[in-house]
Amino acid sequence: ALPICKERPDCLDIVLAKEAEHCFQNKRYLESAKCYALTQNYFEEIALKFIEAKQEEALMEFLLKKLDLLKTSEKIQATLLITWLTELYLNQLGLLQSDSTKRSLYVEKRDEFRNFLNRSKNKECLFNNRTSIHDLLASHGDTEHMVHFAVLMQDYDRVVSHHCQHDDYEEALNVLSKHNDRKST
Repeated sequence: ALPICKERPDCLDIVLAKEAEHCFQNKRYLESAKCYALTQNYFEEIALKFIEAKQEEALMEFLLKKLDLLKTSEKIQATLLITWLTELYLNQLGLLQSDSTKRSLYVEKRDEFRNFLNRSKNKECLFNNRTSIHDLLASHGDTEHMVHFAVLMQDYDRVVSHHCQHDDYEEALNVLSKHNDRKST
């Protein structure tokens, strides 16, 4: 049915929604999330489906796909999605970090999160909402990512302050030195 509907958006939406529902019913949640993200179905309704089914990975896939499909003018929606995804990543990282048997999964998820933070499409939103994102990182006690995020946002005062609070004066001087080198070039 998909090839037939390619030229008719209304028909395509119906077919994609049916495909997404079929995948969901057959517990193929990631495929379902990808299809649902392409439909005009109510965002909240779909998100709740994945939450109620306790399918966090599928929810994240859905949110990531929706984020990719946003227009640059849809800044409020981008802020909502980026903040929600940050919260979900931090929850997963916290769970994985507390389980020493899942170290490789933690590293994989950490890299995925850092790639998410580094995406050029997300940078402006992250920068404009850096205080909220930093507060979110702090609420999870995730100092590793607080420092990483501060460096990404070029918030060197926060990075230096962090190192000084932890009596790592050499690293604080190192950051100051690198930052001053960049300023003078």
